[in-house]
Order: sequence, then C-alpha cells, then structure tokens
Amino acid sequence: MSLRSCVLLILIAVFCFSIAHAQDWITQCQQAVQRGDLKSALAGVDQHLVDFPDDWEALGWHARIISWQGKWAESEAEYRRVLQHAPTDVDVLLGLADVTFWQRKYAQVLPILDRATAAGAPQSEILIRRARLLTALDRKTQANGYYKQLLLLDPNNAEARVALANESETRFELRIGNDTDFFNFTDAANSQSLSLLSKWNSRWNTLFTTQAFQRFGTIAEKVGVVQTLKLGAKDSITVGGAVANRQPVVSTADQSAGYDHAFALRLGVVRGIETYLEERSSWFTTSQVTTFQATTITYFPRDWYWSLAIIAARSRFDGAGYSWTPAGSSRITFPIRSKLQGNLLFAEGSEDYAILDQVGQFSARTYGGGARLKLTRSQDISGYGAFQSRSHGLTQTTMGFNYGIRF
Repeated sequence: MSLRSCVLLILIAVFCFSIAHAQDWITQCQQAVQRGDLKSALAGVDQHLVDFPDDWEALGWHARIISWQGKWAESEAEYRRVLQHAPTDVDVLLGLADVTFWQRKYAQVLPILDRATAAGAPQSEILIRRARLLTALDRKTQANGYYKQLLLLDPNNAEARVALANESETRFELRIGNDTDFFNFTDAANSQSLSLLSKWNSRWNTLFTTQAFQRFGTIAEKVGVVQTLKLGAKDSITVGGAVANRQPVVSTADQSAGYDHAFALRLGVVRGIETYLEERSSWFTTSQVTTFQATTITYFPRDWYWSLAIIAARSRFDGAGYSWTPAGSSRITFPIRSKLQGNLLFAEGSEDYAILDQVGQFSARTYGGGARLKLTRSQDISGYGAFQSRSHGLTQTTMGFNYGIRF
C-alpha cells in the first residue's frame, strides 16, 4: 500500500471518529435533557468543548442549557457570540429570542424573530413566540390572531387552545357570599355580600359591591365601587370608595387607593413576586381610621403562593387623640387536587378595620384556613373558617362561604 493510500485511510478514520464522537455527545446531551438532568447535559457539553472549543453547535447547546438554568444574561451573550459565526442558525435565533423575552427586553425580541423568519424558522415556532410577546405587551387581540394561525397549523397546540379559551370567557363575574361571626361575649353577627366584576377591556376593570350586616342588634347596608386600570403587563392602579347608612357598627364611608407591581424572579424555587401598596380611610360615627398596607405575593412552582401583609393603622376617636396599631397577616395557598385549592392563614392584630370592633387598642391572633372548589370552567365555590383570640379572654369564630359564576 502506498504512503498516499495510508494517509488517506488515516484521514478517513479520523473523520469517521470525529463524526461518531460528535453524534455521541449530542445524543448524550439530548437524553440528559429529556430526563431533566441539566447538570449532566451541561457537563457533557463542557467536556466536548474542551476538545473542540470552536464547535459552534456545542456552544449553542451550552447557551441553551444555561438559559434553562436561569442564567439568562450569560446565555444571551453566548447566543450572540455564536451568531457572529452562524448568523442564520435558526435554533440559535429562536433560543436568543426566548432568553431575551424572559429578561423582558421586549423591544429586542421582534427583530430577532424577523431574522429567524428570514432564516427559514418553522412558522409554528415564530407564531407562538409572537403571540407570547404580544400577550406580554397586553396586546391580546393581536396575540389571539397569532394563536388562531397557530391552531390552523397545529390544531392540538395546548398553549394556543388555553389562551383562546381564556379569552373567550365572558367579561363578568358575579359572587354571592355569607359570613357568620360567633363571639364568647355577645350574640352572633351575620353579613351577606354581592359583587359584580366587569372587565370592560384589557385595561379597565370595575368591581361593584353591596353588603348587608346584622351585627350587635344593628342592621347596616353598604355599597361600593372599585376601579382598576392596568398600566401595562405588570403594573396597575386601583381606586375605590363605599358608603353605608348611618349606624355604629361598620364604617359609613370608605376610600382607598392602591398600586400593584409584578415582576418575574427566578431564584431557586421562586417564580415571581407581586407587590401591592394600599392606603385606605374609613369613617365611623364616632371615629376614623386610616391604614397603610404593604403586601407581597411570592409565587412558587405548581400553583403554590405565599402572601404577606403588613399594616399600620392610625385610629382617632372623638374626644381623644390619634393612636397607631400595627397588624400583619400571612397566607399560603396550595393545590390539593386538580380542581381543589386550599389555604392557611395566620394574622397578628386587627384584620378588618371597616368594622368597629376591629378598631382600637387590643391584641389579637387569628388562625384560619379555607378551600376553593372549581365546579366548572365558569363556576366555583369557596369556604373558610377562622378563630381569633383577643386580649381580655375574648374570642371570635368566623365561618363563611361564597359562590362565583362567570358569564
């Protein structure tokens, strides 16, 4: 065999080995990803990059895996580095669009999707990303147009079906409820509530409420309205007011103003945080109280979330000065079954400053819990119970339920 033939055979062997090695690491990486073992997948890619540091496909996989681990900024930098050498790589362009979207850099996402479209990306991949982007920008009508196009290509696409099903839900929600309070120092008290939530469009919501109270031998009736304006995908402001007949057990007038902000945060098991600030003033026949409340809601996987509220209340009674009373509450909500959700509550201090016996200088601890059952896609029923231990040996036990229907 000639020297030339030997060299040719060696080169062919090396080439075949390289192809086999490349296929081997890709297969192992894909299998690890399918198992959800991102750590092993990343280790395999890193090992391959030690031998082949300029393998742009491996660098693309590296960017993709660390993006799934929440390292979005680092992933974006790697994707852009790969695109300098492979500017029409569809997978890299789609990966860059995803990681840019997750960082809420919405203005940068559309040009990337345009490049992916020109590079020949599958239409279904482009449509779903455009729909997500427009949904995040609160342009739901346009987003639904893309979801409808996606269903023409993929009739079984679950995300599109859910999005369109939610949009097709009617704009109103009616709720009725009843609460009963049992005391160890007086007769039981009852209240009934009726509310109607109207979603006029993607930005404006109005909540109309009416309540009737039978408390300490007195009948009170109250009506109120709360208006919410969504400023964008993650911000909203709320203003409200209510009036009641003149009586000594519940506030005769209320006003409130609040601001809500939500943001994504991937830190361990935390998936997002929502914050809410509210100021509320209530006037009674012989007193006035103003509360300042800060609430955070932390979202976890599998529909778990935890809310924590801190309240500072300033009370003023006729003939006396002002006094400050702190209060706080914590509630954790969790799934029990597919249509059943539960919650547990602990509160320190007064809970409802719109009721006179919750205003003033006393200490209390409240323990409670509840559940919400989804009867159908448009109906649900909720129930709860709570026990409050007050100072001076006073106690209050509360039970309530409400039923909601969307139409």
